[in-house]
Amino acid sequence: MIPIYPMQALLPSVPQARERTAAPRHPELWSACQDFEALLTQQLLKAMTSTLSTGSFFGEATGSSIYQGMYETEMAKAMSRSGGIGIAEILYKQMSRQLSLENSED
Repeated sequence: MIPIYPMQALLPSVPQARERTAAPRHPELWSACQDFEALLTQQLLKAMTSTLSTGSFFGEATGSSIYQGMYETEMAKAMSRSGGIGIAEILYKQMSRQLSLENSED
């Protein structure tokens, strides 16, 4: 069976372990954490594809760097939304705990 998400091929237990059973208490915070993880993942993808010896996946034609950047952005978003590498989950737990502490002080 071919995995649907790229990260499942490398780390098959990670997405299943991070599946959220309930809606997050702070949906805006959860979305921001996923966006931050996607940004970091995009930077990793950009660094990895810059090591390719033949240019990029889209060849060396004029404008291919634009398509390469768009591909990296969308791939990073998809990876983050499907479980990612765990940074969003860690950030969310820490920041929602901080929000709870601040709200209890008021």
